Amino acid sequence: MSERKLILVDGASHVRGLRGWWGLIRRWPAMRSELKGTNGYVAHRLYLAGSTTIGLMTWWESRKSLMQFAHGETHHEIWDWAVKENRTKGGWLATYELAGGGPLWGSGTPLTDVFAGHMEFEPAAAPTGCPVHHKS
Repeated sequence: MSERKLILVDGASHVRGLRGWWGLIRRWPAMRSELKGTNGYVAHRLYLAGSTTIGLMTWWESRKSLMQFAHGETHHEIWDWAVKENRTKGGWLATYELAGGGPLWGSGTPLTDVFAGHMEFEPAAAPTGCPVHHKS
């Protein structure tokens, strides 16, 4: 079993109008290229939530590789454009670190399917039942 840890970053932005969407669409190929070319990159998934939110989930082998991408020229350029041109109106960024295998509860997809060929591990057994909270 591999002792490597996996880093997941989930970030999304609320896009302002058609000009905002067009700007993101034009910039995406360069950002995707920089993303996939970064050492330690594992995978990514682009998603839409409603008509105004675009998100990007990325998986990394280490924080060092994540930071290498985060400080890259194209990533900085797209954020500079988004902020200075007022093309986005808020969003979020969350970082998670995988310490053991198991299902991705949001979609029910086992990690072995998502990361086939990227990592070797044995998924942990799924928890059963709900936590019990006792009143004192």
